Amino acid sequence: MLEFGIIKLHKNPWCGLQTENPINDSSRVLSIDAHGNRVLHVKDRSQPIWSTNITSKSSNNSTLALLDSGNLQLVLNKTSEVLWQSFDYPTDTTLPNMKLGLDRRTGLSRILTSSKSKDDPGTGNCSYVLNTNSSSLELYLYKSNILWRRSGHWNGIGWSGVPTLSSGNLLLNFSLVNNQNEITTSWGLRYARLFSRLVVNESGSIQRFMGKEGDQQWAFLGSVPLDQCDIYGKCGAFGKCENVTEFECTCLPGFQPKSPSEWSPRNASSGCVRKRGQASICNSGDG
Repeated sequence: MLEFGIIKLHKNPWCGLQTENPINDSSRVLSIDAHGNRVLHVKDRSQPIWSTNITSKSSNNSTLALLDSGNLQLVLNKTSEVLWQSFDYPTDTTLPNMKLGLDRRTGLSRILTSSKSKDDPGTGNCSYVLNTNSSSLELYLYKSNILWRRSGHWNGIGWSGVPTLSSGNLLLNFSLVNNQNEITTSWGLRYARLFSRLVVNESGSIQRFMGKEGDQQWAFLGSVPLDQCDIYGKCGAFGKCENVTEFECTCLPGFQPKSPSEWSPRNASSGCVRKRGQASICNSGDG
């Protein structure tokens, strides 16, 4: 358990490890080996579970330090060079000033990945990534490799499709860096006495928690998607989504479900197609 400020994080965001074979007792030992690597063992050290896998001449040359920011760093003593840091290997949680995106110098890509469940820290099927493969950068939320949510474009001050991820937010600030070294996004806090964390959970929801110095628990601030209409492509092409009916999806005027058999069980992702003949809203020779 990590205490971030005064508030306890029941799941350590810096663990740098999502394992398919979690250890459910206190038999874990974290140490620095003869090569300067941070290594996680079972208690008798007979079986290494995970390592930072960096190259260093000796364990005497490096120090493992947990910073106030929550970042766990392996530092070269002589030069203070950071050999490894947990902020480069996020699990399902980001903390202030923790980056998502691509380090162009090393090829390292930082993404968030959900756990399988609240009780199973294995790698889940939801991920939150900065899409760097186009000229228009966006944050994408995937569920089972299907695009689930988009942030909207970066407009210079924040992400246009998520009001809570724009600089108009009174508690948080946001940044995007795009240069020869990196394409990354991060967020920070406007007030030093505040604490916050962003979590992608196993159900495909991104949740924001806040707290202040002296609090004993986190306060839930909000989440996205906000509702069914916030899900990417919910009603497909030429579909319209409104949270005012039993089924959110309808077709635009002059269109009809492309696959009525799919719409019956309330799956409208195939979208709509233009009506033909007398059902069309276009007059003869129009459209």
